[in-house]
Amino acid sequence: MKSNNTLPTLCLYVLLLLPVFGRAQPRLLNFSKYGPDTRMLRNQYTSWENRVPYEGLSISFLPNNLDTPGAPGMLGGRGAPGELCFSVFNPANTILDANYDSAVADMSACNFAKFKSNFMMLTLFDQNWISWSDTVNWGKMITNLGAAARIAKASGLEGIILDTEMYGGPENFNLLFYCRQFATYDLRNGSTHAFCRIDQANDNQHSIEDLFPQPAQYIYWWDPATSMANTPTGPQKLVPYYYGVFTEWADTSHFYYAILDTAKRADIAKILVDVKQRGAEILTAIKNNFPDAKIILTTGPSSIHHDFVNSLDYKVYHNYLRTHPGLGVHFLEGMLEAAQGSRIEIIDGQEQTYYHKTRNDFMKARASFDFAENYFSTATAKTLYRNNVLRAYASYARPVNSALYPAESPARFFNTTELQDQYKYATEFPDIRYVWQWEEYESIWLDNATQAHKYDGLNPRYRYGSGDSLLYIAAINKGNNALKNFVVHDNEYLYLKGTEVTGKNILVENGGTLRFRDSFTLSGAHSVTFDSGAYCCIETGLKLKLSGYHSFLNFVPGYQAGVKAGLPDNSNCMASPTTTTVTGIGMLNTIDRDVYIQNEVLTGDQYIVGKNIYIGKEVAVPTRTAGEVNINDQANIRFKAGEKVKMTTHVNVETGSTYLIQ
Repeated sequence: MKSNNTLPTLCLYVLLLLPVFGRAQPRLLNFSKYGPDTRMLRNQYTSWENRVPYEGLSISFLPNNLDTPGAPGMLGGRGAPGELCFSVFNPANTILDANYDSAVADMSACNFAKFKSNFMMLTLFDQNWISWSDTVNWGKMITNLGAAARIAKASGLEGIILDTEMYGGPENFNLLFYCRQFATYDLRNGSTHAFCRIDQANDNQHSIEDLFPQPAQYIYWWDPATSMANTPTGPQKLVPYYYGVFTEWADTSHFYYAILDTAKRADIAKILVDVKQRGAEILTAIKNNFPDAKIILTTGPSSIHHDFVNSLDYKVYHNYLRTHPGLGVHFLEGMLEAAQGSRIEIIDGQEQTYYHKTRNDFMKARASFDFAENYFSTATAKTLYRNNVLRAYASYARPVNSALYPAESPARFFNTTELQDQYKYATEFPDIRYVWQWEEYESIWLDNATQAHKYDGLNPRYRYGSGDSLLYIAAINKGNNALKNFVVHDNEYLYLKGTEVTGKNILVENGGTLRFRDSFTLSGAHSVTFDSGAYCCIETGLKLKLSGYHSFLNFVPGYQAGVKAGLPDNSNCMASPTTTTVTGIGMLNTIDRDVYIQNEVLTGDQYIVGKNIYIGKEVAVPTRTAGEVNINDQANIRFKAGEKVKMTTHVNVETGSTYLIQ
């Protein structure tokens, strides 16, 4: 129902408000352990697109005429002979493009309306172990990767997922795994152990020297004869000089400390060089065969800081090279150097967010991502990481069904509310490129003909709601559409680089900081508002585009230029953000300009600010076509003026829509 009333002129002064904002979601992806494969997708995609919330999938690629799944009952073909996920990084295999023509044809036959962000998953480390220094076998695997990248490109995929998790015995990103040959071992019981002192907060050491004994810094030892210890004083923490701890296979009560041989410094340094070279080779193989690929790393350097913060085991390992994924820093550095000047995008998938349930969890993930810059040893490498690695979040939201899988921690299960919350907070942030969900035993897939569930695994262990997958999907959808705002609160720091925001408004509250770098584009009738006391850092050289008539950067009197004291890096911020050059038809709004709304349809959640706001059929400048203003589709519009809001005739508010003048 419409109303077409003449509304009175309303005058007001600036008041404190808490506006409601619109939101544009990151793309939701589904990565399944065993599929689906291209043939299954070709046969089922229409019904699946209408059913599931995802905008992209990881797809299994089987060789020609092979329809045999990897194991009975599995959804797709992952794990079958020749399936690319586990075949590419195995030098015993030879991947030929022509052997996957049928898979490419399957993908070409799909006319996706929704699944437009599809990926090929490749497992980097499986049970086979290839040393980083093995040039011959790495050469074979890099050749395989080039073929896989061409197949992915020909299939119209968006990119490649590199699963960097270490499976089985080999721990390829763990320097400790390689250094065992350079160590001597000291039995814990019956030996004297020395410890060195470091700064308690220092967990970003880069030096290989830190891995070796440093007698001058010994401050603590244990005398097994007297069971007496010399303990330090002051705000220090104790860090053992040994590299790691091993247990005997036959008798796990015996612990051994590994002490690195100082004569092997050059050998250990060579490992770091080899890892970096392989990262560069992998990136180059993808770049040369799939030039605009998006590369998602399931885990990146952000996982190191996450482990430091959350794991007691890591708190004694202040040097990132002591951690299990530490070599991943050098691997990514090689990728970043090789990607320079290309159209490749690298995304840290942040698998460590699998079980996050609260906004605070995701804020900590942001902090870990940002802190990981410190693990790179050169200014160039830090800059490459800061400017070129994008963010994603991951979900492994298994439904609560502990009776079927009692060995799992309750923290790893999700009830309906927790599942909604995870998606609500994961999709809240405006610079998250993807939210990807990992599956092993879910039951969301239905056979198009029989409507029977196709399980992603051998057993339906995690059947949500006794097999009612619609409840699972509904919870994801509800969470994905729950938040209508993004707010940067007091002491929070949002750093946007090369970001395009569509359908989302952002409010920076008193004490919050928002920083723009490289480029920022805002589309539609949406805004970024800096409240009084908020901090705005627009870096010099920012390419700022405001696409719509009401694409505004609003600066409320009392906002501050720069970064709040105590937050990192206040350099390169413009002293006067309101003098930034803008392209597009939007504007920088200091609430000293009048705003005219005429011949427009206002939808969604919008926040419109100006000195005076004029709304109606013929209120704008003569160059704009006269016409009604319609507030439709359950819109929630808030107008804030420094002086007055004036509504004239022909303003129509559809039933279910609202507006508020403040």
